[in-house]
Amino acid sequence: MGKLNYYWRLFVTGLSFFSFGFGGLIIAIFLLPTVWALKRTPEERTRLGKKGVQLSFRIFIELMRVMGVCNYRMNGFEQLAKRKGMLVIANHPSLIDVIFLVAFIDDADCVVKQSLKSNPATFGPLTAAGYLVNQGGEDLLNKCVQSISSGKNLIIFPEGTRTVPGQPLNMQRGAANIALRGNFDFTPVYIRCEPTTLTKAEKWYQIPPRKFTMELTVQQDINVKEVVANLPNNSIASRKLTEYLVEFFTKENDKHDRSCQ
Repeated sequence: MGKLNYYWRLFVTGLSFFSFGFGGLIIAIFLLPTVWALKRTPEERTRLGKKGVQLSFRIFIELMRVMGVCNYRMNGFEQLAKRKGMLVIANHPSLIDVIFLVAFIDDADCVVKQSLKSNPATFGPLTAAGYLVNQGGEDLLNKCVQSISSGKNLIIFPEGTRTVPGQPLNMQRGAANIALRGNFDFTPVYIRCEPTTLTKAEKWYQIPPRKFTMELTVQQDINVKEVVANLPNNSIASRKLTEYLVEFFTKENDKHDRSCQ
């Protein structure tokens, strides 16, 4: 029975990846033209596109749950339901973290790699939702601030890439720079994946020994002004704020590790 369960989960994991890619093509073929036909302004199009992508991600998550790939728990997300203009930051243990965040945060915006815009499986969702392309520099920083200021909820992974298991957290200053420039507080979400899967060191077919559980927990907002109070300039404040985030998420990881012992 154990082997049968393993091979079934391997099969449905592959099926999940196929369905995600196929769903991306469907969005490109049907949702994009529909959005363009129904809405005239770019703002209206991206708003409708985000709702379509959010719904498709919800369906994808439920598909994985029903097929026995995973379980999930969303803690505290009800308090985000009516909030706008949030800078949401999260740790990044798994490839599918962003899918869960986008699925359960309304009007979510995020920064994506340039290569994903040319991938047939992801071109449709990313274009329909109008996500920001990571090209670096001042222009991206300004677009991130503008996104939050306009009422969208911007999702950022301060690590910039998935966590390397067993290694200390290493975070970039992008999230801190956005917070300082726009005078935004952080809304942290701690993501726990047990057992680990789809990490930086694992391929999709290297499935865990049992069904994994994604648990996402909304934490108390971080008051950025309090963290960087009395610092002389934004460069020092950005470094201090990034160090604070490393310490914050490291403590959450340590709590998780102790609870598993």
